Amino acid sequence: MPESYSAFTTTAGAARAGATRLGRLHVTSNVTGTITIYDNATAASGTILYASAANPTVGTVVDFGGLRAKYGVWVVTGSAGTFLITFD
Repeated sequence: MPESYSAFTTTAGAARAGATRLGRLHVTSNVTGTITIYDNATAASGTILYASAANPTVGTVVDFGGLRAKYGVWVVTGSAGTFLITFD
C-alpha cells in the first residue's frame, strides 16, 4: 500500500486528525528554525513526538519507524523551508 503524506511550508497545522503511524520526514528545502511534531490533532501541545535540531537541511530524512500518534499529528514548522511527512 502506498504511503500517504502531508506537505508543509511555514504554516503550522494538523497533518492527521486521528490515530496514525509516522513514516518519514523528508526535508525538501532548507528549514530555518526547527520542526516539532506533537501527538495532538488540534494544537501545539501534548506529547512531543519529534523535535528537530536547528535548521534541518535539504536531503535530511528521519525514519520514524511507524511511531504511533494516538490523537493525531500537529506540526510546528520553521520560518522558512519545506518538508514532507509520510504516514504508514
